[in-house]
Amino acid sequence: MKKYISLLLTAVMLFGVLTCAPTAVFASDSSALPTGGSEGQEPDSISEPPSTEPVTSGQENETSQPTTSAATDAPTEPQTVSDYILCGSINGKETEPDDGLRFSPDNTLEYSFTSSSYVYVYKESTQERFYADGYVSGEVSRVTLTKGPYTSYSSSFSVPAATVRMQLTENPDGTLDFEYTVPASGSNGRYSWEFDPDSETLYLSGTSVTTTYGWRNGSYFYEKYAWNYFKKNIKHVVISEGVTKLGYSVFDGYSSLQSVSVPSTVTSIGGYAFRNCSLLSELTLPDGVTEIGESAFYNCSRLSVNIPANVEIINSGAFSNSGLSGELVLPASVKSVGSSAFDYCEITKLVISGDIESFSYEALSRCYSLSEVEFKATPHNSRRTACLNIIPSACPKNLGKASALP
Repeated sequence: MKKYISLLLTAVMLFGVLTCAPTAVFASDSSALPTGGSEGQEPDSISEPPSTEPVTSGQENETSQPTTSAATDAPTEPQTVSDYILCGSINGKETEPDDGLRFSPDNTLEYSFTSSSYVYVYKESTQERFYADGYVSGEVSRVTLTKGPYTSYSSSFSVPAATVRMQLTENPDGTLDFEYTVPASGSNGRYSWEFDPDSETLYLSGTSVTTTYGWRNGSYFYEKYAWNYFKKNIKHVVISEGVTKLGYSVFDGYSSLQSVSVPSTVTSIGGYAFRNCSLLSELTLPDGVTEIGESAFYNCSRLSVNIPANVEIINSGAFSNSGLSGELVLPASVKSVGSSAFDYCEITKLVISGDIESFSYEALSRCYSLSEVEFKATPHNSRRTACLNIIPSACPKNLGKASALP
């Protein structure tokens, strides 16, 4: 009996060891214990170990990467063009908005004009056109443009034949300020020019310092010279040998101009070339000059210029109200003297050296100081009669001596 009781106790002890050992093993590993609950309570959850499987190409975690639209991701495109286009008669060609010159996004534009151009500004978004209030010449570098219908060139403004940098500024009242600048030098194939601001001198070289002028679409025009931009600052002009012609209005209205150096190669002075140069006092015309244009020296009141020895044509008003005074000698080469050529000059004696073919009416009108006329050559009777008829009628003080001439 004792034997059986001993075997039973041994079996019970062995069963206890086998059933308790695994519990002790797992309890020794704290990482395997559930988390989130206090002792004696059930845990809130049991965490799952992270997956160790690799992510294959093309797989995405939809819950961790938010979806965005293409419009949100794309960068904002900067403005690349301006709303404004330069139109008008550009380099002699009528230019509409479709083929006009578009300004940059900052409303600037640089362009090389081969001729003076009459222009306006077109706003593409509103299809509005902006014009000057009346004609504005190329010597004005800033003008305000207003919206309105285009009527004629009187509503245009001109820019000179040069490389011009233009700037538009929008005003609160809906108008535009148009401003341009030009470089201090340039060339157009016929001549080159450079302005030195330190010496206030303009230098010209080439062959022919001329421009284009005439009638266009019912309006009179002429192409402004590029240096008109500096006209108020130009006091002296030096023209190089080789230049043969000074063209139409080349220095018209240069109120600061005091002296001009004209080379011996010049043969022609264009109409209005030095008109209203009221401070001009130093200029000598070379003997090679054969023609002096209409009103070329009109109102040059300080200039007592010489009459070239080989001049043939003195056009109307050429020296009107100039500083000519004392004895005026017309050389034998002179064939024609235009109306009012010496109007209002302080001439006291007129010497006619040759046989003038055409001595126009009132060529010496209002020359109130003229008291003597001398013919050095014996002119054809009809021409002499014409001179005698004109001079006394224009110059009452000379009536007696002119009538007494043989």
